[in-house]
Amino acid sequence: MYVPPAFRLDDPAARLAVMRAHPFALLVTAGGDGIAATPIPVLVDPDEGPHGTLYGHLARPNPQTAHLAAGTEAVVWFHGPHAYVSPRWYAARSENVPTWNYVAVEARGRPHLLDDATTDAIVARLSDAYEPDPDGWRLDEYEPRRRTAMVRGIVGFAMPIDAVAGKAKLSQNKTPDDRAGVIAALRAGTDPDGHAIATMMSAD
Repeated sequence: MYVPPAFRLDDPAARLAVMRAHPFALLVTAGGDGIAATPIPVLVDPDEGPHGTLYGHLARPNPQTAHLAAGTEAVVWFHGPHAYVSPRWYAARSENVPTWNYVAVEARGRPHLLDDATTDAIVARLSDAYEPDPDGWRLDEYEPRRRTAMVRGIVGFAMPIDAVAGKAKLSQNKTPDDRAGVIAALRAGTDPDGHAIATMMSAD
C-alpha cells in the first residue's frame, strides 16, 4: 500500500482499532493459477507475535486454500470508513481537485492451515465475537456429528503478521480552512462513513 508520510497511521493501537472495527477483510494471495481474493471475517489476536496474528477460514473447495497450503505470502486488507471529497468544499476551490478520504490497514504474512480441532475453536470464537445477541446463536447448539461435518467443509488458517501498514488520508496536507470546509460538508451529509471521517478529521 502506498502511504505518503503525511498519511501514515503508525500508532499500533490505532491500527488495531481499525482492524477490530472493520473485521470483514479481503484476503489476497497469489499462486501458479494467478491472484485470488476472498472477503472473509477475521479475528485479530494482538498478543501473538510482534504484530499480532490473524485467524479466519475459507470454504474447503475455494482454490485459494492451495495458496495457503503452499505457504505463499498473503495480504489482508482492512478498509475503514471512506468518503468522497468535493473541491467545492475547500476555501481555495480553484486549486483543488476531487479526492477521497479514507482509513485502511494492510497486514502481510504467511498463513498456515489449521487442523479440524483448531478450526472448530476458531469458528466458535468468530461466532462468539460477532453474534450481536449475548444469548444468540452458538456453535455448541450443533449436535456433534453436524458440527464435525460443518468444520470439515471449511479450512481454518492462522497468519502471524510479519508487517503492517496503516493509512489515514484525512486532508492532513490541506490548510486548516480547507479541512474545516470538508468537515462541515461531511457532517451535513447523510452518509455514516462521511460522518465517521469528519469525526476522525476533527480528532486528528
